[in-house]
Amino acid sequence: MIEYESIEKVPEASVRVALEAALTEYGSMPADDLISAASKKLGFKRVGPNIRERLATAIDVLVEEHRLALGDGNTVRLKAAP
Repeated sequence: MIEYESIEKVPEASVRVALEAALTEYGSMPADDLISAASKKLGFKRVGPNIRERLATAIDVLVEEHRLALGDGNTVRLKAAP
């Protein structure tokens, strides 16, 4: 696993992969839990405000691109392929 100095050094593609991998491994979950799980997959031990903001923005983009879906209670899941 690649270790990054900061969330700013993580390529966007790696952020997306970490989010989707967490959902594949654990299934749908609240956005805060997804942010924590993806953060760990990226090698970070804790979720600070910069990590939270970057991953939340990436979740929003993936929802807009119809790759992720939001459910009840801010639950995030992978969007089923058409």
